[in-house]
Amino acid sequence: MNLNDYIFVEVTDYGWQRAEEYHSKLCNDAEHGRRYVEMMKSRTKDYMTLDGKRRLTAMQLHEFMNTFGHLAYPGGENFIKSNQVFLDFQVNEIKED
Repeated sequence: MNLNDYIFVEVTDYGWQRAEEYHSKLCNDAEHGRRYVEMMKSRTKDYMTLDGKRRLTAMQLHEFMNTFGHLAYPGGENFIKSNQVFLDFQVNEIKED
């Protein structure tokens, strides 16, 4: 796996809050944090997985690790649903007709 490869996750409300906080602090600009999360959410679509239809956000592995890595520790609150990460071969985008 390459750090530039895309992964697909279902970010929880807690995860979106923490992502906005992280990017706001990173640039010392609350507006930047809000815009960054909006950009991330724009990559959220419906996908079919082996578990059924899921609403997943696509992001590069390095972006995911940078944004959420500090939240990944035993006993921490879930920032992605069911702690599941999907790889590109595990999802098929559902196209609307």
